[in-house]
Amino acid sequence: GTFDALADALGSAALCDLAEQHSRDGAARFLSLDDLTSRVARLVGPAVAAVLAAAWEPAAALAFDAASFLLTVPLSAWAICGLTANEREPERRSLTHLRKQETASAWSSRRLPRLLPVPIRRLLAVHPEVAVAWRLRGIGCFVWGGYSVGVPLLVIAIPGGDATQLAVVTAAHAAASVAGSAAISARPIGSQHLLAVAVLAWSVVGCCFIAMAAGTTLIVLAAAAAMMGLGTPIANVTTTQQVAAATTGSERTLALITQASVVNGSS
Repeated sequence: GTFDALADALGSAALCDLAEQHSRDGAARFLSLDDLTSRVARLVGPAVAAVLAAAWEPAAALAFDAASFLLTVPLSAWAICGLTANEREPERRSLTHLRKQETASAWSSRRLPRLLPVPIRRLLAVHPEVAVAWRLRGIGCFVWGGYSVGVPLLVIAIPGGDATQLAVVTAAHAAASVAGSAAISARPIGSQHLLAVAVLAWSVVGCCFIAMAAGTTLIVLAAAAAMMGLGTPIANVTTTQQVAAATTGSERTLALITQASVVNGSS
């Protein structure tokens, strides 16, 4: 789990830098497409594993899974070569430059917790929008635990509720999450509107929680789950895009690693 979190954050930071070499909004597009492909893979992966296990044996599914991890090695090497072969653009906001611009009032405001490491405090002092994005992501992950636990209980409470109805609700959420991720991938949002969109998306998810609690039919639960499926990827992607848009280089790596800690700690 530790290495997985580090690999995801480091890989995202490196690929964001690589994507920005090709287009100005390359990082935003990469993050949205990364979310979309991950959600599609979560739908396709179990089906492929079931076919492999049924046709041969579970060992075949595990071997296929191992091969998919090994495939990341040459792909990672290709990404590293792409970063080093091309002359990288000067960092728009290098950490050294930001330190010089850092005002005494921001550093001496004492509003940042002293328990935070100094590099993170410096980052947040210059980029307060990153702190807002982390809070949104952390609160969303914390609250989302209620969905995982609550939906099966709500389905059971419906007259005649069984595993089939739970599958319908789960399928509605999964399909809608792919649609929501595809929507945010098709039309990137300007950096000045990212946090506003994230707040709006999480507000919709919160309203769906209330609708689920009040709903007593399968239709209500499935509709609420679908709306939550649409809103969640939009909220997650826009908060991560905000972190990537506000930082670059070593700052971005630090910001994404810290965000991974926030997500894992609040989930």
